[in-house]
Amino acid sequence: MNSEPDCTTLAKKIKRVRDDLRLVKDAVNPHFGNEYVTLNSVLAELNPLLDRENLLLTQGPQGQGGMPTIQTQITCLDTGDTASWDWPLHIDANPQKTASASSYARRYSLMCIFATAASDDDGESSLGRGSGQQVPLGVRSALKRLQ
Repeated sequence: MNSEPDCTTLAKKIKRVRDDLRLVKDAVNPHFGNEYVTLNSVLAELNPLLDRENLLLTQGPQGQGGMPTIQTQITCLDTGDTASWDWPLHIDANPQKTASASSYARRYSLMCIFATAASDDDGESSLGRGSGQQVPLGVRSALKRLQ
């Protein structure tokens, strides 16, 4: 068994995660009727891929230039290399709006970092590239545990 650390760069590991990340829209906005991918779905798909690459993801509130942000940080546990990104966060007197903005910032930060978007099931089907019936990785994992 080889116990030497994987010396692959952080950027290469992020690219491998991006190459394997598949997001499927799993919710409908009740106000506008549009479909979107939830933060829970993004994390369910992303976390096993990050674990495979020995990458640690953290997200939390920070401040940049006096403005509140959500900071997303990815650390390579093999090398200690870290990359971080800040997404501006609008603070509202209504805590539910602030929480919603935080969830939005977390979800879209991850989608931007990994240069991915949720699949367009209708568009993919019309192009003959899939049935639109993909089962997200997190759901597949949960189903395997139940069997």
